[in-house]
Amino acid sequence: MGLRRNLQDVPLRIVCLLACLVARPAFSQVDSKGDDSDQRTADSPSIVSKSKAALTYRNIFLAPREESAFFDETERVNFLDQIYGTILISETQDHLDEVRFEPFFRTRKRKPAEIEIGFDQAYLKTRITENLSVIAGKKVELEGVGLFVSPSDLLNENLDLFDTLYQREGVIFSRLNYQFTSAYVGLGFIPNRANDFESGKAWLKAGGSVADFDIQLQATSQREEKATIGIAVSRFWGDSFETHIDARTQARQHDFNSRSESDFGSKKKDEDSQFYVLGGRYVFAAKRTFALEHITNNAGLSREEEKNYFEYVRNKSSSKSNELKSRILGRNFIFGRFQDEMLIPKTLFSLSTVVNLEDQSYVSTIQLRWKPTLIHAIDLSSSFFQGATNTEFGEVPASRSVVLSLQSVL
Repeated sequence: MGLRRNLQDVPLRIVCLLACLVARPAFSQVDSKGDDSDQRTADSPSIVSKSKAALTYRNIFLAPREESAFFDETERVNFLDQIYGTILISETQDHLDEVRFEPFFRTRKRKPAEIEIGFDQAYLKTRITENLSVIAGKKVELEGVGLFVSPSDLLNENLDLFDTLYQREGVIFSRLNYQFTSAYVGLGFIPNRANDFESGKAWLKAGGSVADFDIQLQATSQREEKATIGIAVSRFWGDSFETHIDARTQARQHDFNSRSESDFGSKKKDEDSQFYVLGGRYVFAAKRTFALEHITNNAGLSREEEKNYFEYVRNKSSSKSNELKSRILGRNFIFGRFQDEMLIPKTLFSLSTVVNLEDQSYVSTIQLRWKPTLIHAIDLSSSFFQGATNTEFGEVPASRSVVLSLQSVL
């Protein structure tokens, strides 16, 4: 997550970040050979250095739900604001070798007087031979074909599903890649930071196209979790209709931070389980689509198990937290989304819903994203969490939220 400091303790870091912004024109889009670039021969490598900065400011309006098992009167809030700034510095040679640094600073969502500093991305990628390359560091790699959740994406099992702002931060890994004509295979390692080597995961990643099917395969092996295999397959049928499946099977249950709800599930630690998404998209026009998915996680909580879990939380005040959920807890869901970029000029309109089929609770989100220029965007979204007591979305500590986000790229 990076270093955490109180806001008054970091003026020097803020000055440094501002200095980088001021200095940006001096090193943006420059060739590594400077004034001698005109003397390059046709065989000389093409090296491009780039930099840009992005700043996001958002206001979050909440409607507290006092009856929620997670509601804490001492942390009651109905308004939050947050600043999230990043600076991208990269250098690429021949579009293949790359070094990239992307430091960030952001105020904490629930404690805006505190600031977090770290790296969203910091990695290098280099060729060993024409087809063989290595990549190492912290990088964003979102894989899979699920539109809401992708179980086959074994690198991002802890991805925040409900706050896309936090999907900017990558994961640390190293991987050796080999590229074929229409396929690739990679062998890598995902460390478990601050733990011993054996707690990390060996990682296989492969993909390619077969008979118009796009196929992605991932597999991990770890001492405690044993083997996990993920596969994603998608295909367009004609020009308008696409179908996909995104799934994983795991030999044992995985550990997640603060995942006490797993203690209430029917799946024991040493049992296997499956998690899969079946769905499709219909493309009405180039920028107008409708998608529908069925999500099944047989390691999730049943209706009765949900009740037991939420009652436990309700009676154990020390476990309460106002943080909105970053994952789904139940077993069976329907996800639907309509997206249109033609209705209003320069504006993305989206309407999506996630429904827990066992307890009939749901969250619906309406989003408008207006991009008047190439460097500015305004995003307005509103989410409604509805459900009875002891249901997944009925226990979210806010019955609705409205988020206004302003973003500028320099």
